[in-house]
Amino acid sequence: MNNAKILIIEDDEPIADLLSYALSVEGFQTKIASNGTAGMSEIQMFQPDLLLLDWMLPDLSGLDICKRVTSEYNIPIFMITAKSDITDKVLGLEFGADDYITKPFDLREVIARIRTILRRLEHSNQKDHHDLHHKVVRFHHIEIRSEERFVSKHGQQVELTPKEYPWHKKST
Repeated sequence: MNNAKILIIEDDEPIADLLSYALSVEGFQTKIASNGTAGMSEIQMFQPDLLLLDWMLPDLSGLDICKRVTSEYNIPIFMITAKSDITDKVLGLEFGADDYITKPFDLREVIARIRTILRRLEHSNQKDHHDLHHKVVRFHHIEIRSEERFVSKHGQQVELTPKEYPWHKKST
């Protein structure tokens, strides 16, 4: 998942710039937010595939951001922080971080961990996409049978155009 979008929420400018540069060289698109409030705004605008998050920010804590992001979005969170106590690591993971590394860090390890998270995410998305196309989905009085390319409402078939349901018509 090269070319993935990574939002870096880090108030230490040299660290943020270093991460951004190293990730850009690896083919990732990056954006930096220097505090939690700006980071939350950037999530909506930039729509990142992954969030690199510092714990100790000037306005919001990384834990607060973790809680908000995991409740509102489905974005993997990788915490990069100076908080190295095992209790802090466990808290970070329990609050929603998918991975946690302490400063100082090795850039090669950070990049490898990012690739691992994104690879798992891509695999999960492909599996979800595959599962969606092989299941019956029911919502109130609507039923969708993807393998049969069939949609019904209140038991009556609904005719849809290919644009409304791209795989509605079987290719011959």
